Amino acid sequence: MEELLSKTTQLDVSDEEECEGFLKKVLGRIWRLKEADWNIKIQEKYDSGMFLSFCFASEQTQSRILAKMSWYLSNGLLILGKMVNTNESWKNDLTAFPIWGRALGVPIDYLTEKNTLRLASMAGTVISIHNLDVSKMVTNGFFRFQIWMSINKLVWPGYLLPCGGSKVWVAYKYDELPFMCFRCGRIGHNKKDCSLDFKEITGVAGERAKAEGLWLKVDNETMDGFHEGMRGLRKEL
Repeated sequence: MEELLSKTTQLDVSDEEECEGFLKKVLGRIWRLKEADWNIKIQEKYDSGMFLSFCFASEQTQSRILAKMSWYLSNGLLILGKMVNTNESWKNDLTAFPIWGRALGVPIDYLTEKNTLRLASMAGTVISIHNLDVSKMVTNGFFRFQIWMSINKLVWPGYLLPCGGSKVWVAYKYDELPFMCFRCGRIGHNKKDCSLDFKEITGVAGERAKAEGLWLKVDNETMDGFHEGMRGLRKEL
């Protein structure tokens, strides 16, 4: 399976039937589907990906696969949705995927339902805020949220929160963050192919640091770009 997934970065083959067969083999194993259970068709190819249509033998199978989104294929992200028409609206509709995130360093007085919702909405369209128990948020040092993250916007790294006449940096981290560019901050873009300068953030004292990096992932010990390369600053998650 790892070998198959690694080949999903080479989907520029000219033979469309060969490409469809390869994708069906990969996804069939991931989704545990038999040959007769479904079918796949490449509708359109473009520089950063392709538009695929799927046909499933049962509504139950379709619902199961949609419910478990997001689906990651090596360096790719598969965004799924039910087609309700055959026009070009998919280009605008299939641009976001669900992901869990965390906001770290929020002052206790700001941990209200309204404020957590506002902070989460900076990263994407809010689906839910997990467990609004303030005491637990304080103990953990963060609050969790689920959002629809857009592939057309940079991954939100943090926010300089005005607080009592000063400011506090609120860092953001994400569960299962897909392949992204640490220069421009966009999902599915390769840093090696990016000609843009590194995006930067400004701290409380006016210091500047890289906005995007491995620290955006929950399992990375570095809190944010300000702490890149520094030891002894681990934030327990």
